[in-house]
Amino acid sequence: MKQIRAEFLQMIKARMKEENLGIRELARRIGVSHPTITDIVTYGNMPSFDTCNKLSKWLNISEEAGLRKSGLLPLKPETDEWVEEMNDKIVQIKDPTRREMAKKVLDTLVEDEQSGKNQRQEKPKTKSTGK
Repeated sequence: MKQIRAEFLQMIKARMKEENLGIRELARRIGVSHPTITDIVTYGNMPSFDTCNKLSKWLNISEEAGLRKSGLLPLKPETDEWVEEMNDKIVQIKDPTRREMAKKVLDTLVEDEQSGKNQRQEKPKTKSTGK
């Protein structure tokens, strides 16, 4: 049987510990059998697409991110860990007002990046003559 990627398994175990959940309770919460969760958590077996999507929802990450982190989908060659982390956070913002605020912040940062405003202004170097 194919093995789950360590990163996804660690996310599951950390969240279980954080919520003080056992295998049976996690299985009940996401709607799968406890042997399914045992196979994943104890033996590191790859979940099905459906189970992976349920785990992703429980972990508050996108289904695509869960499928990639688990190993069911290949990682994007241009994967940037920071971008993935920010994407996982953005999908958790549900309130339309907060989404608009986040969009404005990101738009401003991108604008600054493109215009070069983010570049640190360096002072011109002056020669020291020792006088």
